[in-house]
Amino acid sequence: MITTLLINANAEWKAVKQLHPSFELQYSPFGEYFTDKEFLFFFTGCGKSNSSAATQFVIDRFHPKYPINLGSCGGFYGRSKIVKDDLAKELLMKRVYKRMNE
Repeated sequence: MITTLLINANAEWKAVKQLHPSFELQYSPFGEYFTDKEFLFFFTGCGKSNSSAATQFVIDRFHPKYPINLGSCGGFYGRSKIVKDDLAKELLMKRVYKRMNE
């Protein structure tokens, strides 16, 4: 079993590929990926639908011991804080329109 890094933003994926130029890209129905003996780097794309479908694909196909989703999460100023270890007890999904230049 390997540790899996799921990356959702185009800019972040571009940076990861630049840090690992010798790895051969592979392709899945949900995104590009590459792997070595310890890690699987998988590009999920932005959005809850893309990310959740790609994550389920990775879980079913690669059976990762530690799937880690690297991405962004918003909060309201003054009502949120950064914590080291925090597990979600509730989830609110809302439609967000992408307006980033990537």
